[in-house]
Amino acid sequence: MRLLCITDIHSKRQKFEQILAHEPEPDLLIVGGDFTNFGPVQEAESLLDLAQAYCPNVFAVAGNCDSAEIDAMLLRRGVSLHTCGRHFNGIGFFGLSAMPPWRGDMYEFPESQLDRFLAQGYEYVQNSARLIMVTHPPPHNTRVDHNDSGKHVGSTSVRAWMEKTQPILIVSGHIHEARGLDEWQHTKIINCGPSKQGYYAVAEIDEHVKVELKQIA
Repeated sequence: MRLLCITDIHSKRQKFEQILAHEPEPDLLIVGGDFTNFGPVQEAESLLDLAQAYCPNVFAVAGNCDSAEIDAMLLRRGVSLHTCGRHFNGIGFFGLSAMPPWRGDMYEFPESQLDRFLAQGYEYVQNSARLIMVTHPPPHNTRVDHNDSGKHVGSTSVRAWMEKTQPILIVSGHIHEARGLDEWQHTKIINCGPSKQGYYAVAEIDEHVKVELKQIA
């Protein structure tokens, strides 16, 4: 199974289109949040329309620069992994929108609430033999959650659920400067990097998980 993983579009539709045009259709397209840069729900829905025209199988979460209205739209459209879980090709997917508290004027929640969101999603897929998490913020204290000053600013809730459920893969974004790959025990962790700059990732899932970070000019 081939996954195309894209995060942090931030309203840059042209770059999103270029990535989709560059890559052959995957089995599943994952959009890991920040469809918009504080844009309206209609903008995010137009980007989702583009995504589904390219690949009918899309799973997504919202980011801190999105909104509760965008989250509700993703749920209504049947692609959301926030507070719910879905199965695809024998793998259980669940995830998380928004981010831990920062400035108070973005789409953010206390870690205690993020933990409850993840618990809600996990209930749908808890009997799956293999799991994949799609979380806008990366797990705390990894190679892919540090800001420019080197401080780890990922989610402690995502970290706790990674350790609890041991997914085969975590797809995240959010912290643009921490684009990269990490591994914890048997979990591969991706921070795809901002697609608004042409960054994305491809994951091949079979007996093993292979991940490649990619970029278009």
